[in-house]
Amino acid sequence: MKYENEIFKILCAISLMMIFSIIFINKCNAQTWTANDMNGVSYDMANFTVGINDITYVTPSDTRIFDILGREWKRDFIDLPKGMYIINNNKIFKTR
Repeated sequence: MKYENEIFKILCAISLMMIFSIIFINKCNAQTWTANDMNGVSYDMANFTVGINDITYVTPSDTRIFDILGREWKRDFIDLPKGMYIINNNKIFKTR
């Protein structure tokens, strides 16, 4: 009984804060949201990234030829000796 009045005051204060915070957040239209705090400061909440529409993949075409030791060969593939080569990030075996 002793603390019921204080608890009631605290609960009333919390509920009033909740009501005021809901009142101060107002929706302007479907694209723009603004919120005002107790000091009158307005916050624009419309310029947030919420999704990615499309992704553009860029595949580099690296036609340089490297051997397994990392040496670059400045020849055509036909002129290379037998061995394993790296062309466009793929391992290629030349057998002839």
